[in-house]
Amino acid sequence: MKSAIFSIVALCLFGTGLWFGFESLSLAMTFAFLGGLAFLFFGHLDRISEFRADKSGFEAKTRKLDRTVSNAQEAIKELRSLAKIVGHVTLSLAVRSGRFGGYSVEEVESLKRSILSVYDELGLGEGEKAEALGDYHRFTRFDYVYSILGDSSGTMYFPDELHAERRTLIELSEDPKCTPETLRNFLEKAGKLSREVIELIGDYEHFCNTGEHRRTELFLMRREWGKKFLSD
Repeated sequence: MKSAIFSIVALCLFGTGLWFGFESLSLAMTFAFLGGLAFLFFGHLDRISEFRADKSGFEAKTRKLDRTVSNAQEAIKELRSLAKIVGHVTLSLAVRSGRFGGYSVEEVESLKRSILSVYDELGLGEGEKAEALGDYHRFTRFDYVYSILGDSSGTMYFPDELHAERRTLIELSEDPKCTPETLRNFLEKAGKLSREVIELIGDYEHFCNTGEHRRTELFLMRREWGKKFLSD
């Protein structure tokens, strides 16, 4: 009963933390998130402590130990599952809201590192991490392609006959089917493949391969790429 109450409180704290995130209250969101994890931990502490206490009586209490080991493993499994969900939702909301002024790139990157650190402590695998980072990667790939192709003013930098192809590349960026090579070929055809643009495509390729920014400071200026690198 106690563990159920603690879990409910933890979920409420996680939900409150997400609301704080929408309101750009990063510090309050962090405390709410940590509080939720604390309630989860203490809510299952009886199972974990029982496992440790009974471990010394292995020979005399084999059946009981098996049961407590099973309980402890179940508790850890629940924590890992909940951490996956919370991490995915939190990072997804952060990267989405950041596109409309809610979170800065630095805040999203810091949040991502914190979530991955928690995943490492819980022993989650690379596949589970990739699942949680799905929306983060998808939206960031979109931002790279959209910005390299001139952002909202992109049509002014390309001839009319290339507008449809440009739009298709942007739509494919989230899939991701707009590979760096495809992007490079399009810009070469458009006569926009300058040295600076080649470097931007290199940044995009680096992110596609590693999930990390090669030049974060330049990514912060992505709204200016079209004006700086595509205009004649």
